Amino acid sequence: MRGAGPAADAARVLVVDEAAMRTAIVRALAGSGWHCCARADGEDLEQTLQGYRPDLVVLDVMLPGRDGFRLLQVVRDHSDAGIVMVTARDGLDDRLHGLDSGADDYVVKPFLLAELMARVRAVLRRRGRLPSAVTVGDLIIDEAAGTASRGGAPLELTATELRLLGYLVEHRGRMLTKNQLLTQVWGYQDYGPNLVEVHLSALRRKLETHGPRIVHTSRNLGYTLRVTDPAPGPSAPTTATAPPPTATTAVSSTPPDRSDPTSAAAHRGDELPAPDSAPRDAAGARDRRGDGDGSNGGNRDQRPALRAPAPSCPADPDPEPGARR
Repeated sequence: MRGAGPAADAARVLVVDEAAMRTAIVRALAGSGWHCCARADGEDLEQTLQGYRPDLVVLDVMLPGRDGFRLLQVVRDHSDAGIVMVTARDGLDDRLHGLDSGADDYVVKPFLLAELMARVRAVLRRRGRLPSAVTVGDLIIDEAAGTASRGGAPLELTATELRLLGYLVEHRGRMLTKNQLLTQVWGYQDYGPNLVEVHLSALRRKLETHGPRIVHTSRNLGYTLRVTDPAPGPSAPTTATAPPPTATTAVSSTPPDRSDPTSAAAHRGDELPAPDSAPRDAAGARDRRGDGDGSNGGNRDQRPALRAPAPSCPADPDPEPGARR
């Protein structure tokens, strides 16, 4: 059962995109436990940035009025928020232009929601807006602190095993090939795939000393970290973290169900329910930017700043005509 909503100090994400995409993205972000604010275009973006003060902006390039490249500069001039650009323009020049202009990441349509959520998490983590410790079932990993435990028992992992486990946890529920793991964990592809098998075998032995198997192998496909929820019962533990979207969830252009108030609100560009408005704590509101090189290593040791409840998303002054009833 879904909880009452994001925590008061959860990250705030502003989505500026066309209707069908915006609806799907907002649902995925809300399911990951973040506050969301949505807009159909960049009109009055300056006022929205000032009133909502997002930690990250998901920004489409092809928008009516000012395009995404012009709006990227607006975000940079009025905010320290991270920026993930999404666009159907997959030319190298467009991607380089977006990254050189200050975007933290650039995702080309069509994409899977799981990929976009992983990139959003990476940017928020580099900016210190995600907790460094991640809990998945009875497994807790804190790469910044260099620790991991399962069922309350500490795991004695090597540095490579910790990185490998961290990558599996970050992409939990997704099938990862040996080449992906070699590239992302070791940083190269010119070593044999047996290197992955050796380290995964050692990691599995340590994990399974304290619980059932959670790293599964699909022959000729790859590996998946998957935790089965405990059976419901009076003593069954509960977890407050929402799992990321599955890798099979793709962005859809199907219009939202008008009978669903959450879907209709997202389609209009309205906010999802958020805590009462309160000023943002100035302390910790700045200096969260990473090293800007797009690597996962920037500011990994930061902790999320304690803040006042998130300001409400300002009302969209010009909702789409199709959203009016």
